[in-house]
Amino acid sequence: MEAEKFHELSLAALYACFYKIRKAAPELTLPGFLALLFIARETAARDWRRIPTVKKIAEEFGLTASGATRILEVLTERGRVHGVKTSKGLGLITSGEFLFEGRAAPYFLTTKGVALIKQVLADLAPGNSEPFEPYDEGALLLLAVAKVSKRAEAQD
Repeated sequence: MEAEKFHELSLAALYACFYKIRKAAPELTLPGFLALLFIARETAARDWRRIPTVKKIAEEFGLTASGATRILEVLTERGRVHGVKTSKGLGLITSGEFLFEGRAAPYFLTTKGVALIKQVLADLAPGNSEPFEPYDEGALLLLAVAKVSKRAEAQD
């Protein structure tokens, strides 16, 4: 395939993915889109050390913790519209606040977020049969329980 055609098709696929996400979540800004992709990428790695927190997201995008929090609030079910916290967000991510407090809380895709990322991946790589199975809250809880059990066994 000639280079121009390849680039045209690649950019068209990327545009289609961004368009699909914008259609599903019209309030989503570019920073929110990037944060969503970052959370998807990091949780897909299935490495508990890479689970995104406010601090990691702020560092990744060169933001303050407050700036990262505002972006994340829009992506959660809690929401934030025009700088004001609301009761309706996009519902694409959730935080593991039951495990950690405040800015140490890990962030995960919700079922809605996973479905959207799966659609994007299908558009970007049609015919790819690799499943997208990112870590979720349940997986992190199981890891935390296993870690505590291991420590208890080591102390005995």
